[in-house]
Amino acid sequence: MDKKATPITMLIIALIIFTILFIYLLKGEVNEQSFWLVRVLTALSAAGISMSLSGTINIGTKENIRTLAEKEPKITAAGSLAIFVIVYLFNPISF
Repeated sequence: MDKKATPITMLIIALIIFTILFIYLLKGEVNEQSFWLVRVLTALSAAGISMSLSGTINIGTKENIRTLAEKEPKITAAGSLAIFVIVYLFNPISF
């Protein structure tokens, strides 16, 4: 069985997530919880649309740590995982 996602599968996933998002936004209330749900569903739908890309993630740190800034791990992601992380971390409006 081919593990690549077909365009029909990606379309179905996107339609399901956008339908849930649309129904949830019909309530008209935008509070912190609903904003979080919108961010997660948007990130999931973007990752679902990009499922045909192969994904990798690497987390590492430097050997010789001299400053506090060097303590933070370097995260490298590609594919649908990267799309999810980028869309989720993009926060144009803060509540």
